Amino acid sequence: MIAALEACQTRWLKIGQRNDVIGEADASASAERVEAIRALLSSDRFEEVQKQVPAEIAFLEDDIQRRITKAADAAVKARISRRRMEATAYSVGSKLRERGFAPSDVLDSPEKHSSDDLSFAISKAFSVLAPPDGDRGMSERQIEIARDLGAGEARQTLSEWLSAQEQDNADPELIALERIVEELRAVDQSAASAFDGRVAALSREENPARKRLVRDSFMLDASAARTDALLKAKLMMKLDAMTSRLRATGDLAALTSATTIASALETPATQAALNDLLAAAEVVLVEAENRKAADYRRKSLLTGLSQLGYEVHEGMETAWVRDGKVVLRNSASDTYGVEVGGNPENLVQIRTVAYDRPGANRTAEQDRAAETTFCDAFSSLRAELGENGGNITIVRALGVGATPVKSVAIEGTRTVSEEVDLPVVHGRHL
Repeated sequence: MIAALEACQTRWLKIGQRNDVIGEADASASAERVEAIRALLSSDRFEEVQKQVPAEIAFLEDDIQRRITKAADAAVKARISRRRMEATAYSVGSKLRERGFAPSDVLDSPEKHSSDDLSFAISKAFSVLAPPDGDRGMSERQIEIARDLGAGEARQTLSEWLSAQEQDNADPELIALERIVEELRAVDQSAASAFDGRVAALSREENPARKRLVRDSFMLDASAARTDALLKAKLMMKLDAMTSRLRATGDLAALTSATTIASALETPATQAALNDLLAAAEVVLVEAENRKAADYRRKSLLTGLSQLGYEVHEGMETAWVRDGKVVLRNSASDTYGVEVGGNPENLVQIRTVAYDRPGANRTAEQDRAAETTFCDAFSSLRAELGENGGNITIVRALGVGATPVKSVAIEGTRTVSEEVDLPVVHGRHL
């Protein structure tokens, strides 16, 4: 779970820093929260970790959306300010020509110059168009509305003209469209760039009927693109988390899937492709975790049996996987051992077995005694596992002496056994 949280935090930080909406203080605070959760895990406070990790992931997902909206608002405000400044420059340049003055290159081509240069040129032009009255330059608000200067007011002072202007002529629908494009840009710059030309064309459109038609079409396309980009951003955060979880398993198939995801995220992908990738990875993860759990259960059971006096050798886990079962010798007996088989993901079968040796004369009483000894020892193992938080659930148990003890031929650590299907104990190790 920690790996998923760290992956989510990494993408949160990447998107935020790319849009300049996450500072060092924000990043440090997030890192401290993750470190606090990691400390809970180190203290074995698993229930708290299981509650806090999903909550922190949900917070980061919501937080980045709020920051994207904030970044979009700031970008739209800057675009509006710049557009008004350029319109003011064109308007003032036109009025200078009407009065017989030659406007500067800044006023003739405002889109090629910085905002500071435009502000200076506009202020200087007003000093020519109107007599000085104490004004010394223009504020941002003055620059925004100066484009509305009328021909009949050309000889007004700047203060008199500004006091007569109260109506903001900004187009709210165009602003709404620009906000959508900027939200799109925050998560997918390439997709947003495709709309920039349409924004400029719409702002210049003078035919009301055509403008409404173009605006409606634009709104549908931009909204769809934004929704798609935001959903893909969430999917990529989930895929980042999935990649971390896959790698944490150490499973070969899971590692291969993680590599596939990482490669896919390096190139543009459709929402459907990302969904398919995530669904496939979830299947691989479940299978990997099941294999890992089975390995852990197999190892735990063999370790427990070794504590009961049965001989466990290197390679027995592999032999169990390969052959489906393995026989463990009892260090206290030359005649009896135990066979363990089955799949730890489902049911495990454990039974007392006897070594098939030439000349060995076992009696039914000896077999029953061996079964009784094993069942008593196994009960102790169950109790010990329970004290340590584990559990073995008996699904089916046959009484001592209910079936003949199975005979097996020993070949090193591997076994060759006769097929006898009736077990003494069926167990599931959790």
